[in-house]
Amino acid sequence: MKPELSLIIDAHMIGLFRDCEEKYNKRINQLLVPKKINGATGSGITFHEAVATYRRMRQGGAGTSDAYNGGLFKLREAYRKEMPPEFTDPINPCPDERRSLANLERIFEGFIPFEEGQKYTYHYIEQSMGISFGTIETDKAIYSIIYGGIIDAVVEQQGCIFVDDVKTTTINISQAYKDSFRLSQAMKGYIFGMRELLPKVIYGGMISLAWFQKEAKTKGKHLNEYFHSVPLTFNDEQISEWYANTSLTIRKIITADENAIWQMSQGSACSTYNGCTFKEICWTTPSVRERIIDTDFTRRTWTPLEEVRSKPITSEEWRHWLLARSVGGEE
Repeated sequence: MKPELSLIIDAHMIGLFRDCEEKYNKRINQLLVPKKINGATGSGITFHEAVATYRRMRQGGAGTSDAYNGGLFKLREAYRKEMPPEFTDPINPCPDERRSLANLERIFEGFIPFEEGQKYTYHYIEQSMGISFGTIETDKAIYSIIYGGIIDAVVEQQGCIFVDDVKTTTINISQAYKDSFRLSQAMKGYIFGMRELLPKVIYGGMISLAWFQKEAKTKGKHLNEYFHSVPLTFNDEQISEWYANTSLTIRKIITADENAIWQMSQGSACSTYNGCTFKEICWTTPSVRERIIDTDFTRRTWTPLEEVRSKPITSEEWRHWLLARSVGGEE
């Protein structure tokens, strides 16, 4: 009798595995994250939390000014929590002006008239989803697949309902950059999930882009040019293709996890965007990698269906967790 197991998958896990199987293994199975906080990640989380607070307050009937003040308070609170110590040092200058508190406050203030100009009706804010993605049977087990995620917002504009995803970037927002979202694994999954879960007709997706750039000293882009909306629509054929492609990746994930074999990319995935999080492990001699992990990394969960997806976990807790989720594993 084969064991019946549940496997929760999201776009982040799919993306990690497609980039590099070993990267997926280190983050999702070993639960590794660097001890040093990343300023890019922290500033993105900070801005997301401010926008979500603003939207919730507007949804609840607050005026623009009150909602802005609520979002600004959340931005400052999240900045203290999420950013590396060198960014909150009151004495030394911020190491990256684009992500300084003053600059994020400036960008958030500029975002408000942009957001108000969209004339959104907010249906859901920070909405989690978990939908059945069928079953996969292997020689070792039967897996019930749940495709999960947390959606920034479900909004209505001019009678059409969109799944909205807030994105922050330091890259210049060109048409080519905006076009890249037409192949978004995450957005197609959000649209598929919301069409399954909600009685409302989901027209498509909306990417809300915010450009993280410091204020120009002379000539430069006006603040209202920092923000862009990218509407996306996908027909049934495209969603069906996405479903088949995602199912193929999930099968590969299961095979790798069952056999405990994950291929290292050793290619562009190692160097893109300042390099992979785990590059210092992979470029070290295999016999000493555990020392690098103990020195420079800690462990945090990844739970796609929970509001707080990443929580600290001890090495002992991780070992019990790893055993319990393995095929035939028991504590």
